[in-house]
Amino acid sequence: MKKRQVVVAVVQSAPILFDKRSAMDILASKTREAAGQGAELVVFPEAFLPGYPRGLYFGARVGSRNAEGRKDWARYWDNAIDIPGAETEELGELARENGVYLVVGVVERGSEFGGGTLYNSIVYFGPDGQVLGKHRKLVPTGSERLLWGQGDGSTLTVIDTPFGRIGGLICWENYMPLARTALYAQGIDIFITPTADARDTWQSTLRHIACEGRCFVVSSNQYATKAFYPEDLACYGDMEDEPDVLSRGGSAIVGRSGNTSPILSTTGRERCWRHWISRSLRKAASILTPSVITAGRMCSNWSSTPVSKLSCVLFTSQTRTRTRYLTTGHFILRRCETKEGPTFKLLSTRSCGVKAIH
Repeated sequence: MKKRQVVVAVVQSAPILFDKRSAMDILASKTREAAGQGAELVVFPEAFLPGYPRGLYFGARVGSRNAEGRKDWARYWDNAIDIPGAETEELGELARENGVYLVVGVVERGSEFGGGTLYNSIVYFGPDGQVLGKHRKLVPTGSERLLWGQGDGSTLTVIDTPFGRIGGLICWENYMPLARTALYAQGIDIFITPTADARDTWQSTLRHIACEGRCFVVSSNQYATKAFYPEDLACYGDMEDEPDVLSRGGSAIVGRSGNTSPILSTTGRERCWRHWISRSLRKAASILTPSVITAGRMCSNWSSTPVSKLSCVLFTSQTRTRTRYLTTGHFILRRCETKEGPTFKLLSTRSCGVKAIH
């Protein structure tokens, strides 16, 4: 019999770019943190290992490519991973030690044709430490095609677990109807969408997939700033005109009817997230948010009710009592539904820092 409930952790973070050891260290620490608070499925963002190089041109323009760009691409290739390889063995052991299903966005060195092609991939690990499957992004988006080759339909992977069938697509390939249909046809229950898209419209995409496929949708994105870019990159000058915050996040979990809004939303969140994690940003800390998914609905969701003077809106919903607990960086409130509308009672004040379950 399938389990009717699973705790899912979404990790929102970014490593030091072009430094796979940095990524591996964060993968280890955040997986252990999530597992220690009950998570059974842990999801990391797109190209987390060794990072999504937003804003870099790699010295390319139509018809030419300069030496500096080639140097940075070679550095990126050096920090990509083989599947299978030393890093997948390490990640498998991490999943086994913590008894979790682990889903990681990676940059994969293809073994075909001499290994000269990189792929934007998802790798799935089981709690026994085995690689259960992988998916290569079918069509890299725009200038991503400068970095990554195209996948194919042979890796439209869906994996059976005790709590349902999991699988997913990466970022903008979720706009490919037949790719989504291929996963729906395999009976997917939890649709995982690692992404680099922090726009508000991405939230609509997630809700549409949940409604269309009648599946839960789990999306993990980075919170990334210029501080994560090594200054010795040959093309570091590409970042000169970029904003300090390169990706503001927007990770989300959406109920399978699509009616439950994301528990994490980009709306009004950029300032909050910058403030909330800025204290530990230099340590590449992340926001880690496990949520409980039950058969039929998700027990964490988003309140659209504005809360004055509070900027963080993560909360857990206890649907039977219609009481909800909101957690912010400094407040824990209880929300109660009344005839006059929602009311909020202050339960305590504290600095939450990086917490796994709110």
